[in-house]
Amino acid sequence: RFSRLGDVGTYTLGPPMQQQQQQQKGAASAGADGATPGQGAVLSFAVQSGLAGVYSKDPQHKDLPFLWYIPRSGGGIVKNILSNCKGLTVASEVGATIAKKGDPSLEVVDVGGHKYVNVDTTTESGISEAKALGLASSGLAQLVVSPRFQEGSSLFGASKKGRAFCMLRHPVERAVSMFYFLKKHNVPAVASMSLEDYCKSPHVENNWMVRILSDRMTGDITDDDLEVAKTVFREKLIVGLLEQKEESMRRFEYHFNWKYTENPQRQATCRTRILVGDYRTNESAKGKIKEGSQAWSLLMWQNKLDMKLYKYAKALFLQQGTELFNDMP
Repeated sequence: RFSRLGDVGTYTLGPPMQQQQQQQKGAASAGADGATPGQGAVLSFAVQSGLAGVYSKDPQHKDLPFLWYIPRSGGGIVKNILSNCKGLTVASEVGATIAKKGDPSLEVVDVGGHKYVNVDTTTESGISEAKALGLASSGLAQLVVSPRFQEGSSLFGASKKGRAFCMLRHPVERAVSMFYFLKKHNVPAVASMSLEDYCKSPHVENNWMVRILSDRMTGDITDDDLEVAKTVFREKLIVGLLEQKEESMRRFEYHFNWKYTENPQRQATCRTRILVGDYRTNESAKGKIKEGSQAWSLLMWQNKLDMKLYKYAKALFLQQGTELFNDMP
C-alpha cells in the first residue's frame, strides 16, 4: 500500500573511469551497513540521459542543480538558504502562484522578495508545461526543486544536464514528522488519528523513496526496485544528511560553487539562522518516537526497503566525503 498524502505541501556513483573499480570496492566494503553495491539495475531514459553522473566533470558549472526534495527531510532548509540567502532564481511550486499574463512564456517573478520562475515543478502537469516551455535550456532557473525524481529528470537532456542532490532523514523519523505535519494542516484522513492508528492505516507511507526512484508508486515492490534506487544514488545523487546538515550544506556549496559574495555578512547571518534555527528541524517533543515502540516497529515494517536504501546512502555519504570532498576547505 502507498499513500499519496506524502505529497501534501510540496511536491554506476558515476565515477570517472579510473575511479570506477575503486568506487565499487568502496561500496562493497560498507556491506555491514547495508551498502552492498547495486547489481547493474537499468535506469530510466530520463534519469540516464538527463542527469549528469556524480563523478562527471563540470568545471564551468554549466549543469543545472536539481534538488530532489524528500518531504520532512531538510530539503526545505537547503531551498530556503539558496533562495533567501544566496539569492538564486528557483523553479519549484512557488513561482506558479503568480498568474501568467496571457502569454504562457517563462519569466522570473518576485514572490516575497525572492526570485522564482513562473512554473510548478512539483506536479506532473506543471513539469510537463515547464518541459514544453524549455525551462532547463532557458537559462532562467539556477535551481530546480521537485519531489518527483523521474518526471523532474525529464526536464533535462543533452543540451542542458541536471546535476542532482538531496537531503535524507531516517525513514521512521521522517514518517513521524509527516504524520504530525498532516495533523497540523488538518488533513481530514488523519486529523483524528493517533500515531499508532496512522501506522496501521492505508494512509501511512510505504517505502516512499524506493517507490519514487524506481517509479513504482502502486502495487508491491521488491529488491529489484531497491537495486534501481541504489543505482540512482550511486550514479546520480550527491547525498546530504539531515543529521549532518552543516557538513551537507558545505558540500553542496563546494560542489556547485555557491558563494556568498553579494553581501557576505548579511548572507552568512541569513544562512546560519536557517541552518541552525529552521522550524523543520526543531520539531516539538510530541514528534519524537521511542525506538522499539509499537509505532516504531510498524513504521520500520512499512519502510523496510527505504531503511536499506537509507543505510546504503549513509555509506555513500562517507564515500563521497573521501572521493569528492576530500579537498574541500
